[in-house]
Amino acid sequence: YVTKPFDRDELRARVEVGVRVLELQKALASRESELASARTQLMERERFDAAIAAMSDGILATDGDWRVTTANRAAGLLLNPPQTDWKGLSLADVLRPFTLSKPLSDVQAARERTTAFEVSRPHTKPPLFLDARLTRVLDPDGQFVSAVLTVRDVTAERHAQRVQADFFTLVSHKLRTPLNVVAGYLHLCRQWPPERLKARLPHVLEICDAQMRRLGNEVEELLTFKAVDAKRLAEKTRPADVAAVISAVAEQVRGRYPAKRIEIAVAVAPDAARSDADAEDLAFVLEKLLDNAAKFGDKSPVRIAVKVEREKAWLRFSVSDNGPGLPHEYSDRIFQGFVQVEDHVTGEVPGLGVGLHMARRVVEAYGGSISVQSRLGEGSVFTFSLPAAIPEASCPGRPAVIG
Repeated sequence: YVTKPFDRDELRARVEVGVRVLELQKALASRESELASARTQLMERERFDAAIAAMSDGILATDGDWRVTTANRAAGLLLNPPQTDWKGLSLADVLRPFTLSKPLSDVQAARERTTAFEVSRPHTKPPLFLDARLTRVLDPDGQFVSAVLTVRDVTAERHAQRVQADFFTLVSHKLRTPLNVVAGYLHLCRQWPPERLKARLPHVLEICDAQMRRLGNEVEELLTFKAVDAKRLAEKTRPADVAAVISAVAEQVRGRYPAKRIEIAVAVAPDAARSDADAEDLAFVLEKLLDNAAKFGDKSPVRIAVKVEREKAWLRFSVSDNGPGLPHEYSDRIFQGFVQVEDHVTGEVPGLGVGLHMARRVVEAYGGSISVQSRLGEGSVFTFSLPAAIPEASCPGRPAVIG
């Protein structure tokens, strides 16, 4: 509002002030818009960073000199850098403790924008296998400016592949061995003259019968392996008389190896006489352990000791032997299935290497556990636990020797 008469200079000043106010208002609106955009970008960046941090895959970025600029939490867990703050570390230092399927220099110099390779620590306990992909970032002129390394834990997949390979190798040898023996004798029967065939036929039939029974046992073992069901086991309710089950299994195992002298000592504590585990399931586990001890026993006599003690609500079973023992690296593997301790897979040792795996499945169905302590040349001690029942005073606990 300007009063009349008005002064020209005053009018000019007021117009300039008005224009300046409008310019300031526009600048303020623009600044507020920029701040809102920056806040939105910051929120999006924070959400992106949170998503990256929460990923199970490890993500690591480097600059143009291959030095780490940033990494998410998973990368730290999987790659375990040599220092807590690993920014500035060279990629070569980060990957130095690992075995790479391709030389790092070849990966860095590859023509492809993204190169896949494997990063592993195969000899650590537990081993670690990572699927790695290195992506190089180029500027508009095609010059390398940075890189992104992603790593994914594929240890379980590699283990499954190894188990599958072990299965096919072992089963093919185990099933072929008796078939090859039978086929060989059939070929000889065709070649022998009638007189010799007549004289040798009883011996040939005995061998072929033994080999076919062996083949049948191994097929049955495969079917049993498939049939073991944790839910079905847990639903059984026939409690076990521990001493009676051990005695029956001991006689069964001794009869299976008549050429060997086998001594089985049994000690059942008075308060460990009965188990809430089904008698058939307890016999199944004990049969696998005693059979292994007898089958692999290389001394005469083969000495096996079965000891049962109570620990609160559980019975603790231990089965020890004077056999050849196990290499340390097999302490866990033998419970995985289709694993046998042989220098070479020859098919000479009966069985498919699934017995201990099935025993573990039975024990774990009752909430128990099974393990082994062993050293080469010093025998083995297998220990497992099953739920206890109320002890009965009438059940003897004194040691006995069977055999």
